[in-house]
Amino acid sequence: MIREVNYATYTIDLDDNLRIININDGFTLLTGFTETDVYLGRMTLQDLIPPDEWDEYISLVKSPHPDGGFARYLEHRILKKDGSSIVVLCYGTPRGNTRLSDILITDVTSHIEAHNEVRRQEKEHRLWLKKLSIISENETEYIADYNATNDHFDITIIKDGQAQTIYSIDDYTKNLNSIQTIHPDDLEKYEKIFQSAESLTEKTTFDFRSTLFNNDSEPEGYNWYRAIYAPYMDSISGEWHIVGRIVNIDEEVARNQELQRQAEIDALTGLYNQGTSRRKIDEIAQAHPENAINAFIIMDLDNFKDINDTFGHSIGDEVLHHVGKTLKRFFRFGSDIIGRLGGDEFVIYVRDFSSTELVKKRSETLCRELNQSIYASGIEIKTSASIGVAVQANGPDSFDHLYKCADDALYVKKSNAKNGVYIYQD
Repeated sequence: MIREVNYATYTIDLDDNLRIININDGFTLLTGFTETDVYLGRMTLQDLIPPDEWDEYISLVKSPHPDGGFARYLEHRILKKDGSSIVVLCYGTPRGNTRLSDILITDVTSHIEAHNEVRRQEKEHRLWLKKLSIISENETEYIADYNATNDHFDITIIKDGQAQTIYSIDDYTKNLNSIQTIHPDDLEKYEKIFQSAESLTEKTTFDFRSTLFNNDSEPEGYNWYRAIYAPYMDSISGEWHIVGRIVNIDEEVARNQELQRQAEIDALTGLYNQGTSRRKIDEIAQAHPENAINAFIIMDLDNFKDINDTFGHSIGDEVLHHVGKTLKRFFRFGSDIIGRLGGDEFVIYVRDFSSTELVKKRSETLCRELNQSIYASGIEIKTSASIGVAVQANGPDSFDHLYKCADDALYVKKSNAKNGVYIYQD
């Protein structure tokens, strides 16, 4: 808070050791020195100037006036009666042809303090912007500020030590549904953060897809971003804000998706591995409705051991890779669950058949598809498969139970003759 400006006047006698010979009431209010101190104590100008600044002060006063005149402004400190000091703006002018000089001083201490505080804050602001710029040097980082009281939202980018607002909108939550920058699947979660702004009590982190920050160097479409928000109330205005950082995490998401894919996929065939096949099939089978027909299929390649023993495991691996491609082409990988359980054993889980007869026809077609010659490293390999099928038509079931039924059916088929299909019978 800037204090009220105080003024004081006094007169000095240049021929009497710069003695102060006249003061007004403002002088006493400003400095604490009374008429008794001044007149009976024979105060001089030197009593008002701090000792360590006296020589510099006198030198400045005696220096030639830049305009050739006599009156001038000076800014300097003066001592108060209690030993403290204040900064004054001083205007001195000679009185006619006498050796007296009238002086007007104004207390500008609070102005100097305010100015220094502004400069300090500006310096601190520049340093913070520079720090943020350095931190975000290798990744674009955005600062978001949502004013919940006014429903205003803006985004600032920090770059090269400068802050630049790149997005600003009023009535933000009212218009969210019409703002086509957030992925539709993420909009509801995104919207809830801002609608509950005044009840938010702790930091919130969420990931979302957006096109808002795309530039010419980025591909079209949605990119992944991570928002880290925290509530804040401005104690002066009483306004509620949500402030936070928004960082591009497209590469992180891509890495995680690739790691997840590697954890789920059998490297040799490109199909789901055993653990993923079991988990995915079990989740679907447990939620199976009463009126739907699904097929759980397991298959073995006939005489696969002979292929490994005769041609080597590298040729055997090529055969398995080819079978994986055939199964992907024959079924709908992703919608249908196609996996390798180990060795030459595969599992397929297909949903929504109209009848058990259609399950059988589909399995027999697969069997014929696999009964062909494969060329592995220039060697012709004849392959065929034996298939066991469990039909799920009576509501929820489990992977383990369906596997046992299909495995029993496969055993029956291989016991009689290979290269064919057998449907499990209760």
